[in-house]
Amino acid sequence: MKTPLRFLMCTLLVVLASVGVQAETKAPSAPPEIFSNSNTSIAGTYVGKWTNGSQSGMLRLTLKQQGATWSSEVSFTYEDAPVPAVVQSVKVDGPNVEVVCTWDIQGTPGRTKLMGQLKGQNLAGTYENKTPDEDGSGTWTATRS
Repeated sequence: MKTPLRFLMCTLLVVLASVGVQAETKAPSAPPEIFSNSNTSIAGTYVGKWTNGSQSGMLRLTLKQQGATWSSEVSFTYEDAPVPAVVQSVKVDGPNVEVVCTWDIQGTPGRTKLMGQLKGQNLAGTYENKTPDEDGSGTWTATRS
């Protein structure tokens, strides 16, 4: 009668010891991503302004997420006139965003790449413009509305 009990106790100790070793050698889990909380999502509508030093105007940027796919809407003013833009691409990586859009101002086509980062409720960064006549750049800032 003592032999089966000793066998059971030894088996139980071996199982418990191996579980303890596995728990100690298991790799620690990675810390959660800063932007995994839905409250910190970059999605939303932002209103602000763009500037290149000598000129400035209003900017409106909307970012939407559906599953893993992002979409955007962009509009801005140039010399106080509204300019709609057609979004060509949207890239979101955590707090970082890149939106490329095309537009037309008085028959002159252009392309703008907005690059920015979310900090709190503010999205801000730089932009690059390309037109047939010249290239330009500047900064922009917008607040979630």
